[in-house]
Amino acid sequence: MNKKVTIKELAEKTGLSITTVSQILNGKGSRFSEKNIKKVLAFRDQLHYVPNSAARNLSNKTDKTIGVLVPTISNPFFSEFLQLIENYSDSKTHVIMIGLDGDRSQLYSAIEGLIAQGVDGLIVAVAVEESSKANDLLRENWIPYIVLDQNSTKDSDFIATDDFHGGQLVAQYLCKLGHRRFSVVVPDKESMTYNINLRLNGFVEKCRDLGIATDDIQILEAKFSKHGGQKTVPDIVSFKPTAIFTLSDELAIGVLGGIYDQGLEVPGNYSLVGYDDTDYAEFMNPKLTTVRQPISLLAKYALEMLENRISDSKLKQQVRAVDVELVIRNSTKEN
Repeated sequence: MNKKVTIKELAEKTGLSITTVSQILNGKGSRFSEKNIKKVLAFRDQLHYVPNSAARNLSNKTDKTIGVLVPTISNPFFSEFLQLIENYSDSKTHVIMIGLDGDRSQLYSAIEGLIAQGVDGLIVAVAVEESSKANDLLRENWIPYIVLDQNSTKDSDFIATDDFHGGQLVAQYLCKLGHRRFSVVVPDKESMTYNINLRLNGFVEKCRDLGIATDDIQILEAKFSKHGGQKTVPDIVSFKPTAIFTLSDELAIGVLGGIYDQGLEVPGNYSLVGYDDTDYAEFMNPKLTTVRQPISLLAKYALEMLENRISDSKLKQQVRAVDVELVIRNSTKEN
């Protein structure tokens, strides 16, 4: 029996990329030259190429297919975001969701795979650098996409939350409570993104405006996980802050567990503030003071803007900005 021809082999024969061949085979030939379309179809027939049945059924099953890329699905913020995208999508839209498990080096192959499945557009909640291969891949294949809150961009449609203001709100609130010495837990360099860095900058700048000395702000890098937050606690205890700001709720949970492991308490020994207001923030003990991102609006706007772009590729750049708010619960107290 002859071996089944793969799309990779078909692409090699045509001298085109896998994503270009896939786009043409998925009926999106209007994006490419007539010469390349004829070449792909000719080699398809010559080699008797048969597309993957699952991919073919997927493309026939719905009128529109969108891909959603997030850094990780283990973070409650992103799992909730994915669920909201699914909820807001109409019955004619199929959603393919991919989490990179914190490994951004997989971004290019993830986008390539989604394009190969014939997606009509992408919602990208992972940092895509302007000069990166991933960005080039999207543009070369004329894939409409929305950037969610992860990086500054000049050309693509994007939605941004005011994370700088979020950091300011935390600093202002903690200083108002009388705190003057802080530990700030941030993701390590592999996980740090443009928007998270804005949270840090907003906090630090507001502290300085309020007279807090630089030496009274400890910045600790951690793996972007509960365990990462937990591992920072010995350094926090040594620094002797009165308040702790973690740049995500997930880090806050780890820090809280580590504090209890040391025989200490929140807010008895430390006030603790998180960021995101994920579902479990109000079910922690104590309930977590945190910065709420309007995740429902982010999902709603992302879908609306992507549909606009799919319908009209010549539409001028779409930009939406949403603000944040501080949600005060039981994990903070006056110093």
